[in-house]
Amino acid sequence: MDPILATVGIIAAVIGIGAGIIQILDYVERKQKQNRDKGQPSTSTPYLDSATKPSRFDGRIHIGQEIQTTATEFSSNRTKIWMEAAGIDSLAVDDSVMIVGSEKFKGWGISEINVVIEKEPVTIPTDLLNVVQEYHEKLMITMHDSANFRVISLTPPFIDRPSIQVSLAPVSFRSHFTISSLLDKPVLKAQSSQLITIRERYGANALNYSTFNHPFIPANVSIQIAIISSDNKLLLMQRSNHVAYYPNAWTVSIEETMNDEDKNFVDGALRGIREELGPDLSVAHEDIRVLSFCVEYPTLSFDVICLAYIHNSIDEIRHSWRFTAPDKHELNQSQAISISLQDLSSLYLETKRQWHPSARMRILQVLFNIYGVTKTLSAIEEVRVHQSN
Repeated sequence: MDPILATVGIIAAVIGIGAGIIQILDYVERKQKQNRDKGQPSTSTPYLDSATKPSRFDGRIHIGQEIQTTATEFSSNRTKIWMEAAGIDSLAVDDSVMIVGSEKFKGWGISEINVVIEKEPVTIPTDLLNVVQEYHEKLMITMHDSANFRVISLTPPFIDRPSIQVSLAPVSFRSHFTISSLLDKPVLKAQSSQLITIRERYGANALNYSTFNHPFIPANVSIQIAIISSDNKLLLMQRSNHVAYYPNAWTVSIEETMNDEDKNFVDGALRGIREELGPDLSVAHEDIRVLSFCVEYPTLSFDVICLAYIHNSIDEIRHSWRFTAPDKHELNQSQAISISLQDLSSLYLETKRQWHPSARMRILQVLFNIYGVTKTLSAIEEVRVHQSN
């Protein structure tokens, strides 16, 4: 038996339960990848390991009593274990877990989400604060420290209160970037004085947003916007190798960290579109819907998945990005794909390119929004069967 895997097995037996299993699985995945890639130079970002593709299992999603209506589930194994440790069962694709989704994925408008922004930051645990103080200068030599937001409570809509309630508090980019970069490094002391990872101690808590409790890790709010053009094309973009997270990954369509300029999520989405794709594109608040709230495994960021309809053709959008976008440098290249059920289903099943952790979650939710859940899953299964033959 491989001595590395044997050692991992002993450690897993000692840990036994809880979020510690996640770190063991990550260790095995990294070692297996190192064995496969032996002799090749590493291309992953330190600590984030964004180039590592998670292993997958060929499960099925069943719709009601109709077993014949199925589709492949593409949750990574580590995300599955993460949800089990947190005690939740939710829609998960790759490394993205949905916390709350809109009814039939039709989305919430700006008037249906009540956002309250607190003035004072929430105190993080002392051990995490010590990590930030010790490591931030080593990790952020060239990084600025902007003012971002974290979610401190989330109340989903109920029949007697149809709007969703979200409370935010300030958080520095320094805190989030430092902690997220060290999630899987043994930097915290357990009661036995043994060093453990941040994810082992606090990872499962990151999925338990509620009305009264907030996660301990100060994860920032990432507004993730899927964009459909006036000629019914979905915009795909490849992230630059200059960005802090997931360099060179393909995304659908752009991401923007919420900051103190934004009063709500739609404001943040509009700002992101203007900064990354150009200021003169024709899009307004009413053209944007918030489809769901999710959390990413690699950084534990809180993702607000939006769908925006821009009243410009895909060629006009790509031209605007090339020539007028202030933050053009954050993206390498663009592609476009028809929003037909067949094309989007094929895109969802594509695993060859390096995806952003929530990119395929966005593809699936766009499909749900346009075609409905049942029709989408049937189409995905048909494409999957066709590809396997």
